[in-house]
Amino acid sequence: MKWLSGKMLVAEGAALVALIALASPLFFIPYRQPDYAPVDSAPVQLAALQRVELNTADLEELQFLPGVGEKRAQSIIDYREENGQFTSLAMVADVPGITAEMIHNWQGIAYVKAMS
Repeated sequence: MKWLSGKMLVAEGAALVALIALASPLFFIPYRQPDYAPVDSAPVQLAALQRVELNTADLEELQFLPGVGEKRAQSIIDYREENGQFTSLAMVADVPGITAEMIHNWQGIAYVKAMS
């Protein structure tokens, strides 16, 4: 009986080795290069940190402000040219299309430089 159990042990071992050999590709995940090129995000991060002075900002700079696209940025510039410089951040609410809530969201981003 010892001889039979030894053969069974060998057979079970061989079956286990075969099972491991078949299952190993399921556990091996090869490294694959991404399909896209990595993007340097430093310019985007710096743009997000930029502060905007409302009396000197150009069209592009004004668009860094939350809720301001090209049309609203142009409205700010047009208002500034027609009515003079802003004396406070709250004064920008007089610009058509700009709300007090938008200005509140600009805290820490937009500012008006004190006139000298």
